[in-house]
Amino acid sequence: MRVEEVSEDISDLEYFGGEVKRARLARKLSQLQFAEGTGYSQGHISNVESGRKIPSAEFARRCDHVLGTHGMFERLRARLLEKGHPTWFRPFVKLEASAVEILDYAPSVVPGIF
Repeated sequence: MRVEEVSEDISDLEYFGGEVKRARLARKLSQLQFAEGTGYSQGHISNVESGRKIPSAEFARRCDHVLGTHGMFERLRARLLEKGHPTWFRPFVKLEASAVEILDYAPSVVPGIF
C-alpha cells in the first residue's frame, strides 16, 4: 500500500476535499456516480474536492454512507471547523483561545452598528 505525501502548504479545506476524492477514486466512482449516490450535484462534489466549498454536516454524513468510511468524513469536518484556518492565521488562533479580552482599535473605522 502506497502512502501519498500531503503537502504542508495546503489548507485543511483542500485536505478534506483531497480525502473525498481519494476515497471516491478508490471505490472507482466517477464524480457523477458519487453525486447521484450522495444526492448532491456534480458541481458541488467538484467544489468540495478542490477545496472551494466548505462541506456541510449532511454532506460529510452522506460521504461516509456512500464510501463506507464509518464516520471519517464527519470527524474530518469537525476538525476542519475547529482548526481549519489559513496557515498564516494559526498562531493567532492559539493566542485567541487563551485571551481574556480582545480589544480592537481602528482610528478611521467605527466597528459595529452605530
